[in-house]
Amino acid sequence: MSVAHAQLDPARPALDPIAGLFARSRWSPTAISLHQTCPLKFAVRYALGEQEPANEALLIGGVVHEALAWTARLPRVDRQAITDEQLADSVRRAWGDPARRAVRAELFAGSRELEATAGLRAVAMVRRAWEGDHAQLTDADPVLVEDFVVAVLPSGQRVAGRVDRVDPITLPGGIKGLQIVDYKSGRPRVDEGGELARDPGAQGYAVACWQRWGRPVRVVHLYLGEGCERRVWDPEQDDIEAAAAALDAAIGQITGQMSYGPTPSPQLG
Repeated sequence: MSVAHAQLDPARPALDPIAGLFARSRWSPTAISLHQTCPLKFAVRYALGEQEPANEALLIGGVVHEALAWTARLPRVDRQAITDEQLADSVRRAWGDPARRAVRAELFAGSRELEATAGLRAVAMVRRAWEGDHAQLTDADPVLVEDFVVAVLPSGQRVAGRVDRVDPITLPGGIKGLQIVDYKSGRPRVDEGGELARDPGAQGYAVACWQRWGRPVRVVHLYLGEGCERRVWDPEQDDIEAAAAALDAAIGQITGQMSYGPTPSPQLG
């Protein structure tokens, strides 16, 4: 399938090649990951500018991230004494943001019952985050909360993303390091345990934080579904260098691709 097949609106100019993408020097982990998963969806989103339609998962995810960021920024003494009701209040505050009013109206069509059910899911996720990460959230002050970090790759390309939280930690051997926390909705895939080192987000955040603070890092994916599972990656310096090289290679695949078609399912061979 040629690049032009990705053109959903006949009124728009054909994409041959996607010159705007080739000229970029700054990429997000989300863009890189999407290209690896489905190049056609990548082209539709980043070349044609088609945004993902509003859905309940996106709404809840945004609310949960905002609520957790608000609680993480509280003074430590307040975080140590936080109650379930205060966690619920943090969700209500984010849920009621006027910027989300139109999305809520579209999704729930005035149904208070449907909206209340979705809101309770968000509250449950926030509570799981605190149960699964309570010691880290109460024993230290975060270095960074919901802010951008930028990794500079060997090619000069940059990978920038908004990290959920960066905390000071003591690594084995008494080494002072940083823990990068990335919240995830739901539960991890069964085979994901060994793949965190190949995740563009984990790679980009690890490289960026290592470069910015010059300290060893640990990357944690905290899943907010039932059980609040986590995946952990403790990269050494050579792993950081390999991650930067892998991101460079992934960006090279994006800028070198001249056609975009559907990605066959692995089950189809």
